Amino acid sequence: FSELYRARQCFVLENELHIIYQVTPVYVSSLWPNIDWLSFLNIWESLNEDMKRVAQLVGVEESFIVKALRGIINHKVRQHVKNLAVHQRFYTALALHDLVHEVPLNTVARKYGATRGILQSLQQTAATFAGMVTVFCNRLGWHNLELLVTQFQDRLHFGIQRELCDLVRLSHVNGQRARELYNA
Repeated sequence: FSELYRARQCFVLENELHIIYQVTPVYVSSLWPNIDWLSFLNIWESLNEDMKRVAQLVGVEESFIVKALRGIINHKVRQHVKNLAVHQRFYTALALHDLVHEVPLNTVARKYGATRGILQSLQQTAATFAGMVTVFCNRLGWHNLELLVTQFQDRLHFGIQRELCDLVRLSHVNGQRARELYNA
């Protein structure tokens, strides 16, 4: 609730990462417990400024990534645990961001050090969570935020960009077929 509330006040709309972060399940650490912190640092360094702005808004810090890489995270310190959860969620949001931009599953799996199964499970979980966030926003009367997140349920489920949402609603049309039809 508090993250959605804060996001309503200051949303980065230069890219879709902030929206994807908001629909990334908060309990993601159980789905993706072992992050490769060196990969995270490399990905961090390659992010453009608008994506880093999203990271900073949600609480991601390069210094924490370096601490995690060095193994200096103390799981008994409440703030470390909280920061760890934010960083895990952001890392996961980056992977989901790649998937909804139709980066092949194998490529995303290699880049983020995950199995295809973890990513597919994550897609399904995030799509379900996006639906719950949409309903939550509707019930609270946050209609502007609801409009932003509503499209991501199908996009996360199929790993597609926005223009393919209508095509994947047809029977027997998956994300790859939808892209082929769209490009034809």
